[in-house]
Amino acid sequence: MSSLTLKRSQIADFKSFASVLAGDDIRLSISDGVIRLFAIHLASGEAFTLGFFSNEIVYVPAAMYEGLEFKYEAMSSVFLGFDKVERIDNNEDIKHLEGHFSLMNWSLILSMIACSKTTDLKIERLIVILTFRFGSRNLRGYFLPFTLSHQRQSEILGCTRSTVTRYMLSLRKSGMIEVQGYDKAWIVSEQLISKHEMFVEGFFAQV
Repeated sequence: MSSLTLKRSQIADFKSFASVLAGDDIRLSISDGVIRLFAIHLASGEAFTLGFFSNEIVYVPAAMYEGLEFKYEAMSSVFLGFDKVERIDNNEDIKHLEGHFSLMNWSLILSMIACSKTTDLKIERLIVILTFRFGSRNLRGYFLPFTLSHQRQSEILGCTRSTVTRYMLSLRKSGMIEVQGYDKAWIVSEQLISKHEMFVEGFFAQV
């Protein structure tokens, strides 16, 4: 297994691991931090987020994602382990691989967020999902140890950056969100979490 440490906001791809050959099935082990896994469509150059991961193993079967280049962004300082796995074609075997459902789960979650009725709901639900998965309780609400830029939110949600900026400002003015440490972390209010509790409940029951 190869390993790599990334600092916050660093972006790398699987080519960073010299031992990995193109087209291999991949097992990615994430610890001591959070990454955003995303893919770039080789024909169009468009990028899209696949999910956010921490302290888990993610299996990326190459055959299911032909025509894409995978990359990852460190949301916080993170340690990655990376190795090739034997190509598996049997669907029943794939289902038992660690992390497989986490990747599929994120695809479902991000699709559901994107289909929310309003942009306001999309923004709120993305924040709550991330806080529910990676945050911790504190005296002022919930602490999320990283933030998403307005540009990144707009890319994930399919809306304009100006729309995200405008609504994020509204959330901060209402006390729903506080920014801590020069945009290093978010404090998310109990009220915002409770508003979307039913939406997120059960999404991460298996991790």
